[in-house]
Amino acid sequence: MILICLFLGSSLSSWGQDKRPYDYARASAAEQKKGMYLLGGWSLASLGVGAVGYGLSQGEEERAFHEMNMIWGGINLAIIGGSVLLMKPAEPGLSLADARKKQRKVQNIYLINTGLDLLYMGAGAALLATADRYPGQEEGRRGYGKSILLQGGFLFAYDGFEYLVQKRLGRPLFREEGWSCRPASSSLGLALRYRFP
Repeated sequence: MILICLFLGSSLSSWGQDKRPYDYARASAAEQKKGMYLLGGWSLASLGVGAVGYGLSQGEEERAFHEMNMIWGGINLAIIGGSVLLMKPAEPGLSLADARKKQRKVQNIYLINTGLDLLYMGAGAALLATADRYPGQEEGRRGYGKSILLQGGFLFAYDGFEYLVQKRLGRPLFREEGWSCRPASSSLGLALRYRFP
């Protein structure tokens, strides 16, 4: 009985082994693409609303706010364009080691970006807090500060969410490999399991 379980378990695991890393890489890439559409929409909205707001602005603070939103929208669109061009589709023969490497890289990018977003928000808060120290520039600094806080806040939420989604998607790739012996979930006894690398 144990030999039959081992044979069937290893046969089924090895049958799905080549397909599994590819499927996870494909799911990760699909999520990244959806995220790019969301970020692209935000960037276009920042550009459009910023342009209209800049044209209709009454005061310096309002004008600076919309101007900075346009700048952020343009920069984000350039980054998205470059990312989409550089994104490579997952290859069907992708090994588990390569899928893990790719997944770690994606997760690290989102995690690093989340940290940078905190710096952006800190810079925006600093501009707001110190605006009164610069006579004649207070309104402009306040407008820029509010915009950087807004843009940084959105990016923080976006990158943080994408990091969590990618971590969840990639979790099965990093499960322990090898033999494990655990209590059986559906009956009394032990379940002997082998995870292939």
